[in-house]
Amino acid sequence: MKRFVQYVLCGCMAFVLFACSDNTVLKESESVEKDVSTETESSVQQEQTVNNDEIDSSFKAAMDSYEAFFDEYVVFMKKYEESDDPTSLLTEYSTYMTKYADTMEKIDTIDENELNDAELQYYTEVNLRISQKLLEVSN
Repeated sequence: MKRFVQYVLCGCMAFVLFACSDNTVLKESESVEKDVSTETESSVQQEQTVNNDEIDSSFKAAMDSYEAFFDEYVVFMKKYEESDDPTSLLTEYSTYMTKYADTMEKIDTIDENELNDAELQYYTEVNLRISQKLLEVSN
């Protein structure tokens, strides 16, 4: 039962994350994945290096905060998985849902169509890392 609840919680979070993402970002991430698989390792490293001078500091702070929230959430889900009394964590989970709503409200203000290339690449990389982290706790 505990494992089922964990899958539901992670699945809900992943669903909301993807539902809030822009399709163009998903297409861009698919394109990045295809490019990565066909290029040499050194060129992949060069491509994935984001020039921070081209990224607006408030945008970067918002994306870093977004990723930090999911880092905390993954730690919580691991704690939940290891807990002998998962119902005791429901209050903490509701706190995460409040934080999640606040985080998504901030991220929703970002207009993906207004991002420069470096910002779009960073946006995509952060979303890919978050997806990988959520998959890690859903297994």
